Formats: sequence, C-alpha cells, structure tokens
Amino acid sequence: MIYHCDRCQAVLPGGVTLCPRCGRQFEQAVPTDTPAQSAEMSMDALLRRSASGAGGFAPGGSPAIGAGQIKGPGKRQIPVWARVAAGVSAAVLLLTIVGWGASALWKQGRGGEMEYREHNLAGNAASERGEFAKADDEYGQMIALRPRRASGYLLRAINEAQEGQPQAAIGDNTAALALTQEPETRGDLFYNRAESYGKQGKFGRAIADYTQANAEYLRERDPRLTSGIPDRREGVYSLRADAYWQRKQYALSIKDSKAAIALGPVHPDDYGVQAKAEAALGQDTAAQADFARALRLDPAYLDGYIGLANLAEKRHQYAQAASVYQKAVLAAPGNAQFWGSLGWFQYESGQNAQAVASDRHAQSLDPGQAWVAYNLGLTYAVMGRSAEAQAAYADAQANGAAADQKAGLADLRNALRKQPGSATLRLALAQVQRGSTHGPRLARAGPPAPAPVFSAPPAPPARFAALLAPEFVLADGYAVQPPAGYTLTQRREVTLSSGSTVYSWSGPRRADGTAAMLEVSVGRDDGSLAAHSTQLQVTQDALTDMASNHTNLRLSAVSAVTLGGASFDWGDWDGIGLRTGKEYKGREYWSVTPSHLLHLTSHDAFPYSRATLPLLNASLQTFRRRE
Repeated sequence: MIYHCDRCQAVLPGGVTLCPRCGRQFEQAVPTDTPAQSAEMSMDALLRRSASGAGGFAPGGSPAIGAGQIKGPGKRQIPVWARVAAGVSAAVLLLTIVGWGASALWKQGRGGEMEYREHNLAGNAASERGEFAKADDEYGQMIALRPRRASGYLLRAINEAQEGQPQAAIGDNTAALALTQEPETRGDLFYNRAESYGKQGKFGRAIADYTQANAEYLRERDPRLTSGIPDRREGVYSLRADAYWQRKQYALSIKDSKAAIALGPVHPDDYGVQAKAEAALGQDTAAQADFARALRLDPAYLDGYIGLANLAEKRHQYAQAASVYQKAVLAAPGNAQFWGSLGWFQYESGQNAQAVASDRHAQSLDPGQAWVAYNLGLTYAVMGRSAEAQAAYADAQANGAAADQKAGLADLRNALRKQPGSATLRLALAQVQRGSTHGPRLARAGPPAPAPVFSAPPAPPARFAALLAPEFVLADGYAVQPPAGYTLTQRREVTLSSGSTVYSWSGPRRADGTAAMLEVSVGRDDGSLAAHSTQLQVTQDALTDMASNHTNLRLSAVSAVTLGGASFDWGDWDGIGLRTGKEYKGREYWSVTPSHLLHLTSHDAFPYSRATLPLLNASLQTFRRRE
C-alpha cells in the first residue's frame, strides 16, 4: 500500500514516524507492505490525489481524513463520483497512450505498407506521363520506407533508364541485386542493368549481365511462367545477339538470334540482327532471306530495306537496290536518307530524271544533307545541265563535309571515265576541286580544325519568342529560357573538383520512345581545368568523344560565339545512336573560365529534329548571367 502525509501529501516510506517533508509526527510507524500490496494501491493513490486538493481537502471544503489520524493502514474516504471521474480520466489517458502506440505501429507495419504502395502507384503514373523527376521522388520515398526491399530500387532504375540516365540505373539495379535472392527478380535486374550498359556502349558488360539473367531465369521452377506467356529468355537471347553483333562476334550473335527465334515469339529484330551478322560473315544468301523474313513480320522494319539494298549494291545490282528503296520510301515517306539513297541508285542504274526528282524531294525533307546535293550536282552534270549542276555543287560545298567533297570528286572522276568528252563534267570537277569557304563544314569524326573561326549561329527568329518559357534561374546566377511545355529534371554530377549542376528539359515523349532534349550544365572549377585545357580543346574532345555512342558521326568545325556576354565554342553534329539505331542531330556549346565550365546542348532524333532544333537552339541563345 502507499501512504501519504495528511498535511503535505508526501509519499511516506514504510517504518517512519516522521514525515520527511513537513516534519509531522505520527502516533505509530508507517507499515511496510509487500510489492503486491503497493501495486494494488497505486490506482487508489491516484484516486486520492484526484479527489483531494493541494491542502489535503476533499471537494466541498471538508477536511480530508489523514492516514495518521486512524489506527492501521487507513484509506482516505473518497466520494463515489470522484472515483468515477478519476477512473474515466485514467481510462482516457490509457486509451490515448494505446492509440499513439497503435498509430506508430501502424505507420511502421501495415500502415507503412499502404504508404509504400501509394508511392509505388504514384511513381508508376508519373513515369507513364514522362514526369521522370516526380517518379524518381516517389520511388525514393519507397526506398526510404523499405530500404532493405529490392522493388523500390528496381522501379527507380527502370525510370532512370527511360530518363536517359544509364549510370544511375546501373547503380540502383546493383543495389537491388544485393537485397534479393528471388530468381525471377534477379533475372529482371541483370536484364535491366545489361540494357543500361548497352546504352553506354559497354557491350562486354552487357553480355555478362545478359548471361547472368539467363542463369537466374533458369533457376525458376518453370521458365515459361504460364501457358501462352513468352519465355523470359527470348528477350535475353535477342538483346545479347545484338550486343555480340556490336562487338563483331558474329558467330555468337547468330547463335543467340537462332535461340531467340526458337523460343519465340519472333520479332523482326531477331531476323534482322541475324541477317546483319550473316552479311558480315559473307553469308549473303542467308542474310537476304532473313532480311526478307524480318520485313514480312513488319514492313516498317527499316533496317531490313537498308540490308537488302546493301546486298544488292555489293552485287552491283543497282536497279534492284533502287527497287528496294522504292519500297522503303513507301514505308517511311518522311525519311530523307531513304529518298537520297533512292536517288543515288536510280542514277547508278541510268534513271537520271527519276534520280533528280528523288534527290530534290530528299532536299525538301532535309536541306542539310550535303551528300544529296553532291549526288544531284553529279546527275545534272551527266545530263549536261551545267547551270543546275553548278548551283547544286555550290549548295553542297557551302554545307558539306570534307569527306563528302572527297566522295563527290571520286564520283565525278568515275563519270568522266565513262564520258571523257563531257565539258559539263570537267567544269563541275574544276568547281569541286576549288572548294568553298562558306559556313562551317561537316567533317567525319577525327582531328578537328586547328583554330576556331568566328561565326555566330543563326539568330533565332522572332516567332520563337512566344514559344519560350519565362527565364529559369540556374546555379551561380546563370539563367536560360527553356521551351514552353518541356519537363525539367535536375541532377548533380561530380565532374569537376566542386561538381556541376545539370539541368535537363525534355519534350513530350513520342510513341517511338524519342524526345527532344535541351541541357545546361553549370560546373564549378578550382582553376585546374582552365590551367591544363583550352576552351577549344575541351570542345573538340567533347565532340570527338561522342563517337563512343554514335556511328557515322559527323562533326562541324568548331566556331566561336558570344552568348550572354560569355565566350563559347560551338559545333553541330549528327550520327546514328548505337543503341537505338536512330539518326540524331544536335548542337554543343562549351565555355571554360577560371571558375566555371559551362556546357549547353540540344539534340533530337531525325526527322523530328527539323522542327525542334531551331526552337531548342533559340532557347540556348537566351543563356546569360544575371546581373
């Protein structure tokens, strides 16, 4: 039992005759109780304190009865209503404590699981809308709630891959692999990481991960999950075949293509990659059959037309190659390269009038294709139309590349061997040999021009002003006006001693997975980069390094320009993406100062680039440092 002094309400220890707080004397010693009795009286003590005031009086002003005024362990007499009120108060307190604990357990237990699922659904929805930054945040919340669960990392990795951040995707896939031993999930993680390695051009690592994915899928009890659902290994074999082809391991590429075809369902790429590997090994008959199979599966499989035309050209069957491209332009009427190739093979097969029509249509789709202008000039010269030939060659030289000029000269000399008396061809040859200095020239990836030539890019038309968003403030006081309606993502990359902040804006994602992209990087430098590299060297190296991700890369000569008071070197490029096989065009600006490395870039897939690049470049030309 618990005993209190009737004067000061102090708790009295057993055995005492004097209150240790106020000094009150008791007639007998306070009894010493067992722990059970003390526990039994603890609620009674609470009731006594609730029913009495600080001076020891019960409600109503009546003097409280003290424990020292009675013999033995006296209990204070508490009114019934006070006991009920105190009981209710204690019950409310207990329920509050229990409720708080339950809420905490709910947050950590099933309640946390519901929150985890909500972030999952929100992230999926954002990713489907192309709002990758928001999706990254939602998946990050999943990881924060369940850091030892693989699914959050897996979903964020998929989103990062779609966002064009393969290195970040590789990191999250790797983190997830350390958290799960479930074969199906591990197979998916290896598969996804392999795709990201492929986007970086690291095909050896991609092959290793595809092999691991295959092993994990085989660990499942039944690789074919249910009847009618494709075997997961089909995708592994198909993509590994492409990686082997990229590494020129053609026999292994063919082996994996055949395995993918055997598992099914068959995709055009399965036959297409197999055909390309067969063509590389000189197995032309098999390659032609497989290209044809791919086109029967999908008449819009463009690599099939290119492969068949290349095989026909190899056999000098130019009319057959022209026939292939006639089918190709029906499948892709907006493809300027196909129209230009059709014009070339029509010229080679003596169909000069048709060649002129095809070349001119190709130019209407993409005026920047210098090789088409060279071909058009050649066709006019062979036809004896001197004035038109000179105009076509002037256009080609104003916009063309050194490699294009070299090819144009070779074609003219071949034509002169067939028509040695043609004055028009001799005049055209002299014109091309003289060359031209108008505008930046495209050049195959290699040693760039030794020094910059000042030439500002075309000023953005006034009509673009209404298509740009309000000025966006970047790091360190820089600013730019991105295109209106583009989605912003922001990330930090440690590329210099103090890192750089990269801002990316992407346009709406199209059905084929492409999107226009604008990017501005503001990097801080401690002076080491400026001390060891010139701005021109940085620009040339950056443009040349793009060859690791593109084939058929063409680069313009580097030129100088001033944007927002800062001196930049800039250059244009175009090439075929190693992973997608699509043609891309873009522009790069670089500026090196004692304190900053500035990088501005824009690019998009062709033919969409014809419409989007002028807007993107107009946006980049608004870059400035705010006062």
